[in-house]
Amino acid sequence: MVLTNKALASQYDADIDFLVIAFQSLCAVVLVLTCDTLGFIQHGSAKFDPGVALQWLPVNLFFVSMLSTGFLSLRYLNVPMVTIFKNLTNVVIMWGERSLYGAHVSLGAILACAIMILGAVLAAANDITFSGIGYFWMLSNCVCCAGYVLYMKHATKTVRLPKFAMVFYNNLLSLPILLAGAAVRGEYTTFLWSEDLHTAAYVSLSLYAGLVGFALNLATLWCVSNNSATTYSVVGAMNKIPLAVVGWLLFRTPITQKALIFLSLSMCGGFLYTYTKLREANQAAGLPR
Repeated sequence: MVLTNKALASQYDADIDFLVIAFQSLCAVVLVLTCDTLGFIQHGSAKFDPGVALQWLPVNLFFVSMLSTGFLSLRYLNVPMVTIFKNLTNVVIMWGERSLYGAHVSLGAILACAIMILGAVLAAANDITFSGIGYFWMLSNCVCCAGYVLYMKHATKTVRLPKFAMVFYNNLLSLPILLAGAAVRGEYTTFLWSEDLHTAAYVSLSLYAGLVGFALNLATLWCVSNNSATTYSVVGAMNKIPLAVVGWLLFRTPITQKALIFLSLSMCGGFLYTYTKLREANQAAGLPR
């Protein structure tokens, strides 16, 4: 999803961020409706209930803010930097679980987070394509992602919905917010007058992004409802190296030697964090370390 959105944000010179995300949400709604009609999912998953929608609205606000800030950060930052800074979401989640749910924070986890923060800050300081607005959106995305994961853990226990129904409400409720934002920013006019956006290549890439977004949304809901928010973030940390490398190769990202060293340092912090949390989970379950 990161790579696809980076391609949409950087290869097409049109500032229609809200419309792009709205189209991806529309694809998810259509896919849920199709699966419901064909009987592939629990019947009624695509049925709209105003009461349930009101309960789900706080989750949706986090969802929209997470998607929007993530897409905006990709417009200004390269994929390796975005990938590494996403590790900082773990720091916010760890603090949130401690503050909201009284979760214990070990010394190893604190050390790992310190390494991640240090590596990310030093990498940003040596980023030759440094963009202040890009890092603002990236840090905002970390906060929004953490809020989404933490509140989702609560919502999946209090709002009893099938997973496909959660995807349905998430994306359906996003549409009016995103379309209103697009209208305020004048994105409809931009879309109509941008010939590059009326090509088969752009439409195909947008449809692919919608499909991947649907799968990602469903997988996220399932993972968060069946695991702790921290476990979800730890598993997510495992894709950072291949994502950073592939992003660097695909988009020809200019990276200094120092920035590469500090990116590696932040990745090491992410893996130390993963090891620490898995070790703690094994100890709690009475399994060998």
